[in-house]
Amino acid sequence: RITPLGTMRVLAMKLQRETDYALRTLLYLAERVLAGGAAEFVPLKEVTEHTGISGSALDAVGGQLVERGDISVAMKPRPGIRLERSPDAINLGDIIALNTDIPRAELEPNVFLAPAD
Repeated sequence: RITPLGTMRVLAMKLQRETDYALRTLLYLAERVLAGGAAEFVPLKEVTEHTGISGSALDAVGGQLVERGDISVAMKPRPGIRLERSPDAINLGDIIALNTDIPRAELEPNVFLAPAD
């Protein structure tokens, strides 16, 4: 259901689990980048602890995010993931559209992980 709210539209929906996990992962990685200024590999264990996502679930959503070019994964010397694109270049509507039947055109087009500078 779409409800007008000024110039924005609010879409009331329940996120798919995969979408929720993808958003949590990206938000955590973006927070690290914005706090430290560098995209570095974050240990998988740290990501699972801070997001509450199991390792196997992180593997599942990670594949989609790697395909999109949002993250990269390193297995050696220690397993980790890192953000590959700037947080202000990752559109949340695109992430939500990955695992829903909602047409991309119905999602807010200008919602990013971080505001553009």
